[in-house]
Amino acid sequence: MAMAQLPQDLIEEILSWLPVKSLMRFRCVSRTWNSLIFQAHFVKLNLQRSSRNTHVLLRCQINTVFEDMRDLPGIAPCSICSLLENPSSTVDNGCHQLDNRYLFIGSCNGLVCLINMVARGEFSEYRVWFCNLATRIMSEDSPHLCLRTCNYKLWWYQVKCGFGYDDRSDTYKVVLVLSNIKSQNREVRVHRLDLNKKTFKYLLMPNGLSQVPRGPELGVLKGCLCLSHVHRRTHFVVWLMREFGVENSWTQLLNVTLELLQAHLPCVILKPLCISENGDVLLLANYISSKFILYNKKDNRIVYTQDFNNQVPMSSHDYIQSLVLPYGN
Repeated sequence: MAMAQLPQDLIEEILSWLPVKSLMRFRCVSRTWNSLIFQAHFVKLNLQRSSRNTHVLLRCQINTVFEDMRDLPGIAPCSICSLLENPSSTVDNGCHQLDNRYLFIGSCNGLVCLINMVARGEFSEYRVWFCNLATRIMSEDSPHLCLRTCNYKLWWYQVKCGFGYDDRSDTYKVVLVLSNIKSQNREVRVHRLDLNKKTFKYLLMPNGLSQVPRGPELGVLKGCLCLSHVHRRTHFVVWLMREFGVENSWTQLLNVTLELLQAHLPCVILKPLCISENGDVLLLANYISSKFILYNKKDNRIVYTQDFNNQVPMSSHDYIQSLVLPYGN
């Protein structure tokens, strides 16, 4: 007796809940399934149903064992649960080495954005690539931008780049912010860019933060804008903007002494990498001692410290595995 076939819409419904790794294996089941998995409507449906805030993408610096070789860039998609249990091994096992010509810009909906700058006479040419680590697909065409070097300060540390998604136009966009060579003013501010309206909005600092601290770090924790800094040379403070763009939603997540975190003046470089689902446990990186620090906020104690291995996590970014193609579908 032949088995009854499931309706196609029911098959799509079941498959849309599966993780990307399983779907990539199921492409070989039939031509129909292979075609379905990369259809635009199915890609969006799977993305909507994917688990959020379970992974992060760490931008890494891979230390080489040879003295005459420079350190190499890398990126490591990591499970937050695995990071909290054993950060060094998790980063080492998940790290993808990048060509040192590329600079990692960011991650959005499973896509990773890379940029490369080449000097051509009086011009600097910026080329952009996109890749999906889960599907191992990379874009072939490279959008590019040429700028006259004499009009801008075009060293890497003076060029800030961003990568995001405009849901109204269903478009992924890359933004470059360049220093004005004629301006001598230096001021620390947080601005929000609306990709659809192409407008900027100045965001106020958290209440109680009377002045911008020296060397603040911006990042993302659990999908929220994160601001971290050293306060009065004694404490490490982390703020979260619970609702993006709403200034009253700034919440102080962490306020702990540098002594407890085993960080010592005059040089303190600490960064939050990820946080547990219940918000009680925070993984930090101490770049002076080259250690991971697992801090239990509820009990106000250090759970453990662990040395960096060859892969040093430089920054943490939101990440989700998806089927999104790095080129037009």
